Amino acid sequence: MALSATAPIIDFSRESDFDFLPLFLQKQLTHYGEIDTQLIIIITILSMLFFGLIYILSHILATILSQTYRDYSKVQDKRKRSALRAEFNNRVVSTINAIVGVLYATWAISSTPELAANPNFGYTKFCHLANAFFLGYFIQDTYFTIRYARNLSNVTATILHHICSITASGNCCFSKTLHYWSVRFLFTELSTPFLNLRWYLDQFQMKQSLIYKLNGILITLTFFYCRILFIFDFPFTQLKHLNELIALPTPLKQWLLYWQLPTSFAAHLLNTWWFYLISKGLLKTLSGKSTRVPREKRID
Repeated sequence: MALSATAPIIDFSRESDFDFLPLFLQKQLTHYGEIDTQLIIIITILSMLFFGLIYILSHILATILSQTYRDYSKVQDKRKRSALRAEFNNRVVSTINAIVGVLYATWAISSTPELAANPNFGYTKFCHLANAFFLGYFIQDTYFTIRYARNLSNVTATILHHICSITASGNCCFSKTLHYWSVRFLFTELSTPFLNLRWYLDQFQMKQSLIYKLNGILITLTFFYCRILFIFDFPFTQLKHLNELIALPTPLKQWLLYWQLPTSFAAHLLNTWWFYLISKGLLKTLSGKSTRVPREKRID
């Protein structure tokens, strides 16, 4: 096993290093070359702790500053009261992740031409480790969605979306493939702060305000550009370079062909459905016919 002066690196060419894992994972990992797996795991855990800290700080500040948040204590249904508080705080976490993700994606797209020059196999160490940070967020948010599933809408679609995100980020963490596309997908988070702001404006009884209508327009525009147009070509580019994928070692090839590609098409279908719902809501709002969305309503 190769060792580093700063951090141990697992030699993925030795199956004996993975005796503690299921056989199919042992075979998968031996094709990935030397990757600082311990560091990836540490960053993922630290990311979860970081977003957990944001959640706690949100609760403290909201208790002090927001009357709406304090009024949740008057909700009789204990489960719903807990879910409202959790979603209030989790959307703060979601917004922070989106801002960090978009800033990182903007930097990566403009400053790492080696990724765009080779969309399937372009690689930088920083981008590799950045995927571990965002993997931590997706794990945390999936846990939240499952825990409060009874009080959230679109749960099945949200969980499916997060499973796609976790597996895509995980693939980038444990291989040197598709890093360019992971950056492109992170840029889709540009619409998330506006989606969250709509929920907060609803909670603050501001659905009839001008800012609510303007925010609805921004949601529609950013969602369409980032989640429909900006990543639309991913599966088609992969099909165009299908020969490159087929030439990969068998486990990785099977992973990309039988999971990564189908889930990317599924993500497009989900985004198209959500865009339909967003556009429908915007038209109702602009026409003055909108009705109050339930407080636990969630589309992101």
